[in-house]
Amino acid sequence: MRRLPALVTLQRRGGQACIIGLTVSIACARHNPIAPDLSTTLIQASRIPAFSHVVVLVMENKEFDRIIGAPSAPYINSLATTYGLAVNYTAVAHPSQPNYMALTGGVAAFVSDCSSCTINAVNIVDELEASGRRWRAYLEDMPAPCSANNAGIYNVDHNPFLHYTDILANRIRCEASVVPLTQLAADLQTGGLPDYLWITPNNCHNMHDCSVAEGDAWLAGVVPSLIASMGSSDWVLFVVWDEGNSNQGGGGHVPAIVVAPGVHGIQSAIPHSHYALVRTIEDAWNLAPLGQTGFTSAMAEFWH
Repeated sequence: MRRLPALVTLQRRGGQACIIGLTVSIACARHNPIAPDLSTTLIQASRIPAFSHVVVLVMENKEFDRIIGAPSAPYINSLATTYGLAVNYTAVAHPSQPNYMALTGGVAAFVSDCSSCTINAVNIVDELEASGRRWRAYLEDMPAPCSANNAGIYNVDHNPFLHYTDILANRIRCEASVVPLTQLAADLQTGGLPDYLWITPNNCHNMHDCSVAEGDAWLAGVVPSLIASMGSSDWVLFVVWDEGNSNQGGGGHVPAIVVAPGVHGIQSAIPHSHYALVRTIEDAWNLAPLGQTGFTSAMAEFWH
């Protein structure tokens, strides 16, 4: 079992280095709410299933009211109505890349979009591997496994795993787990889905460059087969937007949809952020809180 380091360092070409602890950012902090009551947190965490699969699917750059209730997003709204919707959920920073890092490591890490920036930090997939679980990130239009170069509408800034040095430096690990989205169809057919799936659409289908309707149609073509493949076990799919256009919560008021077999028509007004999403996964799988996730509570109210 891999030993997780006590301290990690941030590296940025031409930028200032920061030191970040496992459970709290000492420097470069963006979001540091008051720690929740621990007894309440433990009770809430006990509600969350030990998921068979976790899927995190990240869309781009839309405020809550651009999506929820929008006629151009019928499929997304059907998911939100049928399953669960966090109505007071915020991104943690601007621009995009810090939010991708927050969703995978509990620390926003960077202050800008930077294809070459790296951080030597413990992240969610390090913890997953240490617990004996499998993971895979699927990136639409990535030209080859572990490709760290922008190509067409594949954007490295939206691939957080290639900004962690322990993944980028291990070519075998990286090529096996950071793959083009075309691999997802094969994994669905063989029943070989990992425990943790990350999905990044290309810059059209994630709504970055194209319309809400375009992204909605893409989700309608991808999500149903994914749901069918995971069956009736206790899985969860989070469909979340990386940031909005406002500064609410640091990165805007964004949609966050919780799709799971045991979640039916729930709307939660409890304030949450990307850190709470990560904390939900950590609590479900008994993983140590990373960075700012140690100062927030899981989205446990979606499971009674």
